[in-house]
Amino acid sequence: MKRNILFLMVMAVLLLSFTACGGKKVSPEDAEAMAGKWVVVAAEKGGEVNPQEGEITMQFGANGKVDYTIDGETNKYEWEKENSLITIWIKEGSIKRGRTAELEGDTLTLYLKDDDGEAVKLIFGREGTDAANPDQYITEDAVEQPE
Repeated sequence: MKRNILFLMVMAVLLLSFTACGGKKVSPEDAEAMAGKWVVVAAEKGGEVNPQEGEITMQFGANGKVDYTIDGETNKYEWEKENSLITIWIKEGSIKRGRTAELEGDTLTLYLKDDDGEAVKLIFGREGTDAANPDQYITEDAVEQPE
């Protein structure tokens, strides 16, 4: 009897560990809505929209995983979609924290806080669309002009 209980407990732990690694379920419609490579085209902080320095991209998978790449270094996170809101689950130590993004057509706005705790919006455009053109978000005033 003790062996049966021990066996069931071991099987339950194994089952839970395998399910935890599988990522979140994503509907085919949500996977299609997020398909493609997303590239940061601008960053908004303190009401000013400026060109983004460095390369940041996201690639959403149908398995509920997203590859988030900053200057060639890729991290894998989980994602889910509800209507126009996307939640990206970032593991910080033993805690998962959700970062919210808003989808509007081929534009995805990710809401974050910088190291000083100030709100920052990263504006992504789907690669290959007009939304990936920074000129749509950045005024001439925001770009430094040579003297």
